[in-house]
Amino acid sequence: MDWTLIISVVAIVSLAVCVLGVVTAPFMVARLKKDTFTQERMRRVEAARARRGHSRGVWLARNIGGSVVILVALPMLIGPGQGVLTLVLGLVILDTRWKHRLVLRLTRPSVVRRGLNGLRRKMGREAFVFDGDAPPGEDGPRQPRVIHRGRFAAGDPL
Repeated sequence: MDWTLIISVVAIVSLAVCVLGVVTAPFMVARLKKDTFTQERMRRVEAARARRGHSRGVWLARNIGGSVVILVALPMLIGPGQGVLTLVLGLVILDTRWKHRLVLRLTRPSVVRRGLNGLRRKMGREAFVFDGDAPPGEDGPRQPRVIHRGRFAAGDPL
Protein backbone atom coordinates (compact mmCIF):
# COMPACT_ATOMS: atom_id res chain seq x y z
CA MET A 1 0.00 0.00 0.00
CA ASP A 2 1.36 3.39 -1.01
CA TRP A 3 0.97 5.65 2.03
CA THR A 4 2.24 8.74 0.23
CA LEU A 5 -0.69 8.55 -2.19
CA ILE A 6 -3.21 8.17 0.67
CA ILE A 7 -1.68 11.03 2.63
CA SER A 8 -1.62 13.22 -0.49
CA VAL A 9 -5.31 12.54 -1.22
CA VAL A 10 -6.30 13.24 2.39
CA ALA A 11 -4.28 16.48 2.36
CA ILE A 12 -5.87 17.65 -0.91
CA VAL A 13 -9.39 16.81 0.29
CA SER A 14 -8.72 18.55 3.62
CA LEU A 15 -7.46 21.66 1.85
CA ALA A 16 -10.44 21.68 -0.53
CA VAL A 17 -12.90 21.32 2.37
CA CYS A 18 -11.15 24.12 4.26
CA VAL A 19 -11.30 26.48 1.28
CA LEU A 20 -14.93 25.56 0.61
CA GLY A 21 -15.87 26.27 4.23
CA VAL A 22 -13.97 29.54 4.42
CA VAL A 23 -15.48 30.79 1.15
CA THR A 24 -19.11 29.74 1.69
CA ALA A 25 -19.60 30.15 5.46
CA PRO A 26 -19.72 33.98 5.52
CA PHE A 27 -22.34 34.07 2.76
CA MET A 28 -24.47 31.46 4.51
CA VAL A 29 -24.22 33.24 7.87
CA ALA A 30 -25.09 36.59 6.26
CA ARG A 31 -28.29 35.13 4.77
CA LEU A 32 -29.63 33.98 8.17
CA LYS A 33 -32.12 36.14 10.06
CA LYS A 34 -30.68 37.88 13.12
CA ASP A 35 -32.99 35.97 15.51
CA THR A 36 -32.24 32.54 13.97
CA PHE A 37 -30.75 31.22 17.22
CA THR A 38 -33.60 32.10 19.60
CA GLN A 39 -36.20 29.68 20.91
CA GLU A 40 -38.99 32.09 19.93
CA ARG A 41 -37.85 32.11 16.30
CA MET A 42 -37.59 28.34 16.27
CA ARG A 43 -41.14 28.02 17.65
CA ARG A 44 -42.43 30.38 14.94
CA VAL A 45 -40.65 28.41 12.21
CA GLU A 46 -42.08 25.12 13.48
CA ALA A 47 -45.59 26.58 13.70
CA ALA A 48 -45.36 27.99 10.16
CA ARG A 49 -44.05 24.71 8.83
CA ALA A 50 -46.91 22.81 10.49
CA ARG A 51 -49.48 25.23 8.99
CA ARG A 52 -48.31 25.25 5.40
CA GLY A 53 -46.23 22.09 5.11
CA HIS A 54 -43.43 21.58 2.63
CA SER A 55 -43.46 19.71 -0.62
CA ARG A 56 -41.38 16.56 -0.72
CA GLY A 57 -38.98 18.25 -3.14
CA VAL A 58 -38.24 21.16 -0.77
CA TRP A 59 -37.87 18.78 2.17
CA LEU A 60 -35.53 16.53 0.20
CA ALA A 61 -33.44 19.45 -1.12
CA ARG A 62 -33.02 20.99 2.35
CA ASN A 63 -32.04 17.69 3.95
CA ILE A 64 -29.60 16.76 1.19
CA GLY A 65 -28.05 20.26 1.28
CA GLY A 66 -27.83 20.27 5.08
CA SER A 67 -26.33 16.78 5.10
CA VAL A 68 -23.68 17.80 2.55
CA VAL A 69 -22.73 20.85 4.66
CA ILE A 70 -22.54 18.66 7.79
CA LEU A 71 -20.35 16.12 5.97
CA VAL A 72 -18.07 18.98 4.87
CA ALA A 73 -17.93 20.19 8.50
CA LEU A 74 -16.86 16.86 10.02
CA PRO A 75 -13.30 16.83 8.64
CA MET A 76 -12.98 20.50 9.63
CA LEU A 77 -13.56 19.54 13.27
CA ILE A 78 -10.18 17.80 13.35
CA GLY A 79 -8.46 19.53 10.43
CA PRO A 80 -8.14 23.12 9.33
CA GLY A 81 -11.29 25.19 8.94
CA GLN A 82 -14.34 26.43 10.79
CA GLY A 83 -15.78 23.06 11.82
CA VAL A 84 -18.25 24.04 14.54
CA LEU A 85 -19.57 27.04 12.62
CA THR A 86 -20.05 24.98 9.46
CA LEU A 87 -21.73 22.23 11.49
CA VAL A 88 -24.18 24.78 12.94
CA LEU A 89 -24.93 26.07 9.42
CA GLY A 90 -25.60 22.53 8.19
CA LEU A 91 -27.98 21.91 11.06
CA VAL A 92 -29.81 25.18 10.37
CA ILE A 93 -30.38 24.05 6.77
CA LEU A 94 -31.75 20.64 7.78
CA ASP A 95 -35.51 20.23 7.98
CA THR A 96 -35.90 17.96 11.02
CA ARG A 97 -37.63 18.34 14.36
CA TRP A 98 -34.64 17.61 16.62
CA LYS A 99 -32.29 20.16 15.02
CA HIS A 100 -33.51 23.13 17.10
CA ARG A 101 -32.33 21.74 20.43
CA LEU A 102 -28.97 20.78 18.95
CA VAL A 103 -28.48 24.18 17.28
CA LEU A 104 -29.27 25.99 20.54
CA ARG A 105 -26.83 23.76 22.41
CA LEU A 106 -24.05 24.26 19.85
CA THR A 107 -24.46 28.05 19.88
CA ARG A 108 -24.32 28.33 23.69
CA PRO A 109 -20.52 28.75 24.00
CA SER A 110 -19.46 32.38 23.67
CA VAL A 111 -16.62 31.46 21.29
CA VAL A 112 -19.17 30.10 18.77
CA ARG A 113 -21.35 33.20 19.19
CA ARG A 114 -18.35 35.48 18.64
CA GLY A 115 -17.38 33.51 15.54
CA LEU A 116 -20.88 33.71 14.06
CA ASN A 117 -21.17 37.42 14.80
CA GLY A 118 -17.66 38.04 13.44
CA LEU A 119 -18.70 36.51 10.13
CA ARG A 120 -21.85 38.65 10.15
CA ARG A 121 -19.78 41.81 10.74
CA LYS A 122 -17.47 40.96 7.84
CA MET A 123 -20.51 40.73 5.58
CA GLY A 124 -21.91 44.05 6.88
CA ARG A 125 -24.86 42.50 8.72
CA GLU A 126 -26.30 43.04 12.21
CA ALA A 127 -25.17 40.72 15.03
CA PHE A 128 -27.27 37.68 15.94
CA VAL A 129 -29.59 37.78 18.94
CA PHE A 130 -29.19 34.75 21.21
CA ASP A 131 -31.40 33.53 24.07
CA GLY A 132 -30.06 34.84 27.37
CA ASP A 133 -28.36 37.89 25.84
CA ALA A 134 -28.79 41.14 27.73
CA PRO A 135 -31.18 43.58 26.04
CA PRO A 136 -29.48 46.33 24.00
CA GLY A 137 -27.91 48.93 26.28
CA GLU A 138 -27.67 46.57 29.27
CA ASP A 139 -24.62 44.52 30.06
CA GLY A 140 -26.27 42.03 32.40
CA PRO A 141 -24.41 40.46 35.34
CA ARG A 142 -20.65 40.50 35.00
CA GLN A 143 -18.95 37.15 35.37
CA PRO A 144 -15.55 36.91 37.08
CA ARG A 145 -12.71 36.25 34.67
CA VAL A 146 -10.81 33.03 35.44
CA ILE A 147 -7.13 33.41 34.63
CA HIS A 148 -5.48 30.12 35.56
CA ARG A 149 -6.59 27.12 37.60
CA GLY A 150 -9.42 28.86 39.40
CA ARG A 151 -7.56 32.06 40.34
CA PHE A 152 -9.27 35.33 39.46
CA ALA A 153 -7.77 38.37 37.83
CA ALA A 154 -6.86 41.21 40.17
CA GLY A 155 -9.68 43.69 40.53
CA ASP A 156 -12.42 41.34 39.27
CA PRO A 157 -15.47 41.13 41.51
CA LEU A 158 -16.17 37.74 43.04
